[in-house]
Amino acid sequence: VFPKYEFFGWYSTGACPQESDKALHKKIQEVSNNENPFLLLVDVEAMQGDKACQSEELPVKVYDSAAHLEGGSLRVDWNEVPYAIDTLEAERIAVDHVAKTATAAVSSHSTDFTQHTSGLANSVVMLSNRVKELLEYMKEVKAGRQPKNHDILRQMLSVCQALKATQQDALQREFCGEFNDAALIVLLSSLTKACANTADLVDKFQLAHDKQIRQRHHYLFS
Repeated sequence: VFPKYEFFGWYSTGACPQESDKALHKKIQEVSNNENPFLLLVDVEAMQGDKACQSEELPVKVYDSAAHLEGGSLRVDWNEVPYAIDTLEAERIAVDHVAKTATAAVSSHSTDFTQHTSGLANSVVMLSNRVKELLEYMKEVKAGRQPKNHDILRQMLSVCQALKATQQDALQREFCGEFNDAALIVLLSSLTKACANTADLVDKFQLAHDKQIRQRHHYLFS
């Protein structure tokens, strides 16, 4: 489907690799032209019960294979590989926002998106108020109505010099990149949810249509 993509591995369910996985692993090596694809196992049993709610770790393990020659036969051993999940804050917030239908407040409950944006708005308002206070202080000092506080003046001078050293072009490019990434994640999340809703609608339509056909072809014989 995607010929330009590199094949890294395959996934299955279970607590640990089984003997039956070796045959499938060998077949995937032949099909993908990858000598050592990764095997990702999802322990579905660990996701059930009270332990799943208490555990903070994902029931996922990653393995790679190592082949050894023993007695003229090839032996395959599985080695667990450590992994780390990395995600951007914009991705997490966007996915959570779309998954919860972006409700601003339902029964005194707000999503992580609204909490995050509210925190950012409060921070911007607080920053604006402090900048206005500093500006008023500088006007008062310049007019001679306030004594000079050299400590505050040195700190303000260092902040102004740091702002001058900032490269506006690089900052603008980085901001546009993060904005585009966040917008793309929101779009992909919306498309994913739309596809899920469409699939659910198609399943319901097929179920209702099958019932109508069965009722239409149901005859009574005496």
